[in-house]
Amino acid sequence: MPEYIYDVVLKTQLGLKRGIMSLHIEQENINGYLDILQHSEPFNGEIDITGNCILQGKFKTLIRFIEYTARGHIDKSNVQLVLQSTGEQFVMTGTARIQETQQTT
Repeated sequence: MPEYIYDVVLKTQLGLKRGIMSLHIEQENINGYLDILQHSEPFNGEIDITGNCILQGKFKTLIRFIEYTARGHIDKSNVQLVLQSTGEQFVMTGTARIQETQQTT
């Protein structure tokens, strides 16, 4: 099951919030964790062969939880999602972390 880790930026009304998104893909299923605002929450959803996806999850702000449905595109290099919540919309972008490879001598 492929695992991906991204450094993400969530654009909010109070500014840019940086975090980490880790995810696993198995066939058309996707699940993982969004670590943002010093809190980690799971998400899950579906992804197609071209990387178009829909995810459901929540994240915690300083005062409340925000449940969202995210739509967008994920590939091995980038994340581009729009998180839709009741009355609010957030844009999240991200770049894959470079996986360190071990060299044998």
